[in-house]
Order: sequence, then structure tokens, then C-alpha cells
Amino acid sequence: MSGHFFSEPVPVSEPDPFAPRFVEPGEHPGWDTALAVVNRDVAATLPDEPPLRLMACPGDPDEPEHLYVARANGEWHGNGLPAEAAGSLPDACDAVAAAAQDTLMELLHRAWPVCPDHRLGTHLRAAPGAGTAWWCAGRTASDPSPPHVLAPVGGLADEGGRAAGAREQKRAPGTPRTRSFGSPA
Repeated sequence: MSGHFFSEPVPVSEPDPFAPRFVEPGEHPGWDTALAVVNRDVAATLPDEPPLRLMACPGDPDEPEHLYVARANGEWHGNGLPAEAAGSLPDACDAVAAAAQDTLMELLHRAWPVCPDHRLGTHLRAAPGAGTAWWCAGRTASDPSPPHVLAPVGGLADEGGRAAGAREQKRAPGTPRTRSFGSPA
């Protein structure tokens, strides 16, 4: 008889202790709350995108896990969440919003979220009386309006879902495509 025959069962390998894993709900309550706030913006602007999740990557045995904001399929991009921000909901929301923006923009290959009036990607900034907000630079060749707050983080749904991912912005029929400096493409 050719080949190999094993009389004992082949042992099942143990899970890799350094493999990334999804964080279970309630495991990091401060981060869970901040992620729920940011996921409202994801749902309002990317309705086909499942909610983002927290992903944990073990570090050295004497260090805490590193947490990341990941898509539902486990992919993420960017830096981990800073442990010192977990104790404050505003700081946690800032960190999660920035991480979500990094992950979505890199992995979807588009700006997120996008100002519907200017079709520009937004940036996170402190907004008087609103905490951190999605800001639009507001300046294009055809519209020199000043920068403006699109919505506070977690408030894009209150904008009626007007903000979106860049590919969901449609040009009117017959409108020429322009480059950022205003010349026809």
C-alpha cells in the first residue's frame, strides 16, 4: 500500500493567540458607544455598508490589545484607537470617527463622508457647541463659499442622508466633468 496511513487522529491546531478578532459587544463599553454614534453616520451615507466593528489585535503578552475600527468583513486601515481616549465619550467619538474615515476611505477608494453641496470630502474638526463635526472646505472653482459644518459626528442622518460617499454623487446630465482646479477633464 502506498502513501501514509495515520492510526492516530491528527491534532487540531490551537487558535493563533496573535490573530485579530472581533470585539464582543460590551467588552469595551466606551468604544462600543462611540462606534454606535459613528455607525449612524455610516448608515446615513453608505446604506449598503454593514455597521463597522471593533477589531482587537493582541500585542505582547504584557501589553493590552490594540483596537481598530474595521469593516464587517474584518478589514481595517490606519492606526489603532488610543487607549487614553476610551474614558471620555467625546474623545472616543473623535478617535472612532477618524479611524472609521481612514478605514472607509482607504478600503472603498473614495472620500467619506462627502458634502452634498460641494461634492468634497469632509474633515473632522471641533465645532463650537457641537463637539467634533464633519467640516467641508466649501471652496470650489464655481462656489467660493466659506468652510462650513456639515453635521456633528453622529448627526449625518439628521441631514436627511444628504451627505454620501463620493460615488453616490451624480452629475446632472450634460454637466462637464471638471478637475479640482476647474478645467474640463
